[in-house]
Amino acid sequence: FDTLFLPILLYGSEIWGAYDNLNIKKWEKDPVERLHTQFYKYFLGLNKRAPNVVARNETGRLSLKLNILLRIIKFWIHLDSLPENSIAKQCLIISNQLANEAKTSFMLTVNEIIHNYKDIHHQSYNKTIQTNNIPTIKNNLQKIKCHISNNLKRHQLELIRCNRKLCFYSLFKTDVSKSHYLEQIKNLKHRRAVAKLRSGNHSLRIESGRHCVPKLPECLRICQHCHSNQIENENHFLFHCDRYKTIRQQITSDIVLKYPLFNLFNDTEKTIFLFNNADSFICKKLGYFIYEALHIRETCNFI
Repeated sequence: FDTLFLPILLYGSEIWGAYDNLNIKKWEKDPVERLHTQFYKYFLGLNKRAPNVVARNETGRLSLKLNILLRIIKFWIHLDSLPENSIAKQCLIISNQLANEAKTSFMLTVNEIIHNYKDIHHQSYNKTIQTNNIPTIKNNLQKIKCHISNNLKRHQLELIRCNRKLCFYSLFKTDVSKSHYLEQIKNLKHRRAVAKLRSGNHSLRIESGRHCVPKLPECLRICQHCHSNQIENENHFLFHCDRYKTIRQQITSDIVLKYPLFNLFNDTEKTIFLFNNADSFICKKLGYFIYEALHIRETCNFI
């Protein structure tokens, strides 16, 4: 993506990005960001119903707003280094004058970016940027990048916490990083099965009930593949549904041989252990179980 798509998507973004809305929430609906997330949805094997944020978070990606804001600052530093008689430098001077009058301009956006991210602990920072501040900004570019990145991470994790489709996901994924299974599970079908279950992008009743007309209340999304009378959510599918009892016992026995304490865990602890594990043995066992269990579910009849 970074090699083939990013240069095209962000072409000229140091200019048009300065006139775009700096609001991170509104940026989520921008066509550029939507294409970014659609690429990673395709990579993960998710369909359009999967939340955009989960595709980024699973692959350890942040919003492209990070790239755009940094390009704007670097372009400003470049423009300032040009000779005074150059046309680009004269445009920068005019833009600075417009910014001083609080009018929409390239420099008004630069001022706002620096004010928001130069030093989040220094509230008295002067919002108007003078030319002699540029060496300081240049030397602190990495810190600015870090502040922007942290802000985007907080925003991303907040989107996950607020999304009801991602209640299961938020149990075990509490940071922005590339998930281990993407590297450990080589079987494409197994890897995509894990991605779908993690992301709430599956056909279990807890999810399919959302799309019924009228919408099925959560308490009525009962599993139709066993006699437990429990809601068919991810937890029920993984640990309780009798339909997959044989394959579950097989996988559990294999895991317990290597990790004897696994059987002592409660459901939440098992979920965190299985879905956050970097051990290729665990990742592959999980991928095998999810894929085979979903296949059994699709091919068997209701009880």
